[in-house]
Amino acid sequence: MLGMQFMIPEEPTAKPRRRLKMRQWIIFTILAFIGWRGWRLYDFRSAVAEAKTLRWGQLAGDPFAVIFDDWRAAFRAKTWRDDGLFVSIPTGDELLRHRKLLHRLAPTDLEIRDGEELYDLSSIDSLSGTKRIWIDRCVNVENLDAVKGSTSLQTMALGGCIKLTSIKGIKVFPNLRSLYLRGGISLKNLDGVNPVRMLRGLDLSGCSGLENVDDLAALVALENLNLSDCVRVTNLDALSGLSNLKVLDVSGCSGLSKEAIAKLKAALPGANVQSDR
Repeated sequence: MLGMQFMIPEEPTAKPRRRLKMRQWIIFTILAFIGWRGWRLYDFRSAVAEAKTLRWGQLAGDPFAVIFDDWRAAFRAKTWRDDGLFVSIPTGDELLRHRKLLHRLAPTDLEIRDGEELYDLSSIDSLSGTKRIWIDRCVNVENLDAVKGSTSLQTMALGGCIKLTSIKGIKVFPNLRSLYLRGGISLKNLDGVNPVRMLRGLDLSGCSGLENVDDLAALVALENLNLSDCVRVTNLDALSGLSNLKVLDVSGCSGLSKEAIAKLKAALPGANVQSDR
């Protein structure tokens, strides 16, 4: 054994960090294809581009921090349905922070449980594929002018919009089927609703400042109309031509006389007119 040479392994040299990080990218890409159920809706290239913009793509530190943050937010907010993706966000502030994430997830349904931080609806202008939007407590939204158009949106519900004074911006949603504006106490007229000819359901309950509903005459497809507690409405002649109307609620409309309600019932024999008079 004297002549035997022992091969003592050399101290391994540190491999370049770039190679290590490249391996991470490769592993991450593989996981992308076998990952969570909704990966097909997640725009990986856009996420990588965003990460690079934020200087995470220089293969230093953790290049996936931004994307992992997206994952955490998505898992916390998403709920899968048979017909699409439902995303529920607790506050308007979180909507603003995860605006790009929502664009990549492309939800069919979006719910914001507390929209107090929203002063306009420009944050949802990139959700071109969204069909239904619910925003509760949007107490600081004054108009819908900042919203970009979408042919996909079918339902919009704004609850507690006490400062809303104009809905002219609604015209950019030509295929809207249902509109809920409960509690819009500052809304005085419905100017701008005329182009939304596909509207079938309209809830204006509690809009105590509403005085003029003449613009509803153009909504010939309307089937369900809730005007309960619209105490300043005194004339409903504009509704007499809405032959498709099936349900009309005017309970609590103290400004309407019994004669006006009787006249409306006669003009709409096929409608169920609900009244406390």
